Amino acid sequence: MKASQHHLDTIRARARSGFETRKTLNEEIAQIGEYQLDNDAQAMRELKAAAEAELQKLANAEKTWKKPTVNDRIDAAFEAIRDEGIIVLPNAGYTMSDGWTEVNGVRSDLQEDGIESRGAIFYHGEDLEAAVRGEPLLLAFGAYATPKARNAANIEIARTAVEILERYGVGVEWDGSERSRIVIHSFPWQQRMKTRAPKIVPLPARAKPVAKTAAAKKTTAKKKTAAKKKTAAKKKTAAKKPVTKK
Repeated sequence: MKASQHHLDTIRARARSGFETRKTLNEEIAQIGEYQLDNDAQAMRELKAAAEAELQKLANAEKTWKKPTVNDRIDAAFEAIRDEGIIVLPNAGYTMSDGWTEVNGVRSDLQEDGIESRGAIFYHGEDLEAAVRGEPLLLAFGAYATPKARNAANIEIARTAVEILERYGVGVEWDGSERSRIVIHSFPWQQRMKTRAPKIVPLPARAKPVAKTAAAKKTTAKKKTAAKKKTAAKKKTAAKKPVTKK
């Protein structure tokens, strides 16, 4: 039996992802063989050969990455997002439910250390494979908040992530809905395994409007009222002036 194109494409994408080693790829191939290929020896050999070829290509290509790649920028942005109290997990599980299971596990570990998390951002294995093949990279997000505050908190998590990604030069879009995923535009997948990424300097953060105190709001209201009275008085005075006939 020959390995199917689907299985070959999957293993090649995993090998090119930058997250896999020969050991982990062999484990994945063993699982595919056991559950989907009846441990067919020929199919298993083809998958291992495909994985080895992609790993070698990746190693050779990585040596030529002298400038920051988009993956470097994403990784740097993810670190900055973590600094905002948000869990970030790339390649979290294989499906959406897997991803949330892993994210919630990280949250529990952090809580044991006395650290609370605002929310989470992640992409899972299916997202990863799609991005490696040239499709946009989709990010899932969510907040850890009370039911009453969750909608607004979800949106704030996404806004924070989008703003930081943009500051690090990542092409990203989001329609503002908590039901929609964040979309990183398609890019050449270049995730480093061995070399160190060049330093990336982000753009300055956008200044946030300063919240006014109650006293400041009261003062502003008084100024507006005084200005309105002054304007009304001028209009009244102008109306009383006699019209001079020539």
